[in-house]
Amino acid sequence: MTMKLKNFNNRIDIVPEETKKRVHLSMNILDRIHELLQVKFDGKQKDLALALGISEAAVSKMINGIQNFNISTLSKLEVVFNAQIIAVCTDSFEENFVMTRTKSAITKTIKVIDGGDFQDDNYVDTPNTKSLIHL
Repeated sequence: MTMKLKNFNNRIDIVPEETKKRVHLSMNILDRIHELLQVKFDGKQKDLALALGISEAAVSKMINGIQNFNISTLSKLEVVFNAQIIAVCTDSFEENFVMTRTKSAITKTIKVIDGGDFQDDNYVDTPNTKSLIHL
């Protein structure tokens, strides 16, 4: 192992778990927004800006991870995209709740069963399937 890689790994090891989780969640949100931007607006930030009623510069900051998302912004994005960005599992999670998952312009409905498990034989949770975010 090279010295630079060893130093990098040593620094990663001391990063607080909360920070690692925050970064992971932020990256998943950004991946989902990029995915929906591609599906709904063919990747055009200008069209998203018009739909949100904000400047292209503001959209650019959002989708490039410069600006943090708040609940209000995420709600507006969900309305504009007509798709869910974050799924929150609670004690009252309804059995048979149907959640729509979009991946590369393909919409797929997944049935959620008791305990929040997915009832879909074809669903594989891999690093490339970041459409649903479980908190």
